Amino acid sequence: MGLAMVVSLWVHILALALWQFFPPQTRQPTLPPLVLEIEAPEEKTVRDASPPPSEDSGKKLAAERLRRVDQFAAAETSSDPAPSLDEETISLESQAPEYLSYLSQVKVRIKSRWIFPAEARDRYESGRLTLVFTLDRTGKLHNIVVESPSGRPLLDHAAVEAVRGADPFPAFPEHINLQRLNIRAHFDYRIRVIKVR
Repeated sequence: MGLAMVVSLWVHILALALWQFFPPQTRQPTLPPLVLEIEAPEEKTVRDASPPPSEDSGKKLAAERLRRVDQFAAAETSSDPAPSLDEETISLESQAPEYLSYLSQVKVRIKSRWIFPAEARDRYESGRLTLVFTLDRTGKLHNIVVESPSGRPLLDHAAVEAVRGADPFPAFPEHINLQRLNIRAHFDYRIRVIKVR
């Protein structure tokens, strides 16, 4: 009887140890991995989009895109005008030494608040959009304009909300001698599907 209890105790201890290191496998549905990237557009995509415009038509096209405000961006409480083409406009991916450190801080703040909407993910929606937003010297956000929408309102809204949620941004460093800065950011939503063979 005593031997049976000792053997039973050791079997239970061994079973618990194995359970801890090798838990039972349960089959749960796995969602495809999501890719959220804030990046510059690929050169090929930009070239293939349209023939090179003349200087005048290029300015008109840029001004028209900046006027096209997304329905979600229109809810912005600021009464400031849309970004001016006369102000400095730079890409969030700019490698210019005077902006590099500041832009990396801005990008980190936006990425920490950027999500892939669950409803869009469930419908396997993907897309790419371009926003232009305006910051003043103190880092306060003044405008968000959807310059090039993705065609997926949920994705556009999530990108706008990420920029809004990151406000206020860090103040400009002393060497950036501007009152306002327009920043152009490209948001890329992709779902990678992994095929199991």
